[in-house]
Amino acid sequence: MKRETKSVSRLELYKQVWETPVTQLAKTYGISDVGLAKICKKYKIPRPPRGYWAKKAAGQQMAKTPLPNRASNDTIDITPNTANQFDSVPDPKFSQAIAESANHPPIVAAKMLRNPHPIVAQSTDILELCKPNSDGLLVTKRKRCLDIRVSERSLRRALRIMDAIIKGLETRGYDVRLKEQLAEVQIHGESLRFGLSEDLETQKREQDDDNLEGYYHFRHNRFEHVRVPTGNLCLTIHSSGYYGRQSPRKNWRDTKRKTLEESLDAFVLGLVKFAAKKKEYRLKREEEERQRQESERQWQEEQRRLAELKRQAKEEKQRVDKLLEDAENHEKSRQLRAFIAAVENERLKGNPAYVSDDEYEAWVAWARDQADRLDPLADSPASILDEIDPDEDDRAAARNRFNPYFRTW
Repeated sequence: MKRETKSVSRLELYKQVWETPVTQLAKTYGISDVGLAKICKKYKIPRPPRGYWAKKAAGQQMAKTPLPNRASNDTIDITPNTANQFDSVPDPKFSQAIAESANHPPIVAAKMLRNPHPIVAQSTDILELCKPNSDGLLVTKRKRCLDIRVSERSLRRALRIMDAIIKGLETRGYDVRLKEQLAEVQIHGESLRFGLSEDLETQKREQDDDNLEGYYHFRHNRFEHVRVPTGNLCLTIHSSGYYGRQSPRKNWRDTKRKTLEESLDAFVLGLVKFAAKKKEYRLKREEEERQRQESERQWQEEQRRLAELKRQAKEEKQRVDKLLEDAENHEKSRQLRAFIAAVENERLKGNPAYVSDDEYEAWVAWARDQADRLDPLADSPASILDEIDPDEDDRAAARNRFNPYFRTW
């Protein structure tokens, strides 16, 4: 997808930089904010300092840094970066969904799990029968279960959070289903999977020397390090794709200032933004693949064109070679007929030195046939040379000489 270079004067770019934040202005030119900053530095265009826009939004009067050497008003050509061409053209569906997110009622996790979503109810029955693993987490291999990896103590809370999220997504018109032990949501044609887990921490614990069960383990001190659940939960968007340096957020977890229940709306909004970024990069990959296939098609077409040129050149060379050979044979046939006429003249003079009387008539007929065979303008009489490959005798002799079993008689 080719994009045209934009031209702007140095003075005009200076005005734009002080009227619009660099992060937003860069998108209009199809480049990154770092790229625009480098252009400003190259042409000595001052930029607003840190905190300028926040202070201006608060109503403070902010002074501009004067443009040095205003007489120099060079024309600056800005070529868009193809890597950012999809970032600057967001999908209107996602933009509308992000804008309308504030209009939806907030997602609230219930204090008690009553009337759970069918997916949550099904997962509850499975997880309540699980036994904790070595890290103290409930983990199941059943496919018809949500990806919830928490301790027994945090299970009810995790189920309430997942129930609130699934119902909140469906309220916003997004379809949620289970797929390969993960909750999958469809957001404007893009599929995203998410799960919930409990963070672990490493603790130093004194080992029990009185336990005589199991194998004996040699240890150099009486302490061991074990991983235990912390009670802090984390919502995660599962994605193995790469989405550039500014990859969308994947994790929301409990913090000292904010519980996970207070971040459910932010998580759903994060799903929408993640789906938008995923679609942008999918379209980008599809465009790159289309360009690759087009380049491959053009390359193959060029190869076919070159092959056809080679074929035509070879055919032309063969025609030229045949033309030269025919011209040479025509000259040889003319010389041969002249020689036959000379023999006949000598014969009329009574000089039979070249051909005897007995062979004369047969020789003349044979010689004229050879002249006709050489002449490309005359019909070629039949000859035994047309029936036998003259090189066959040489090949047969070579076989007889090196291998007696192939001798021909």
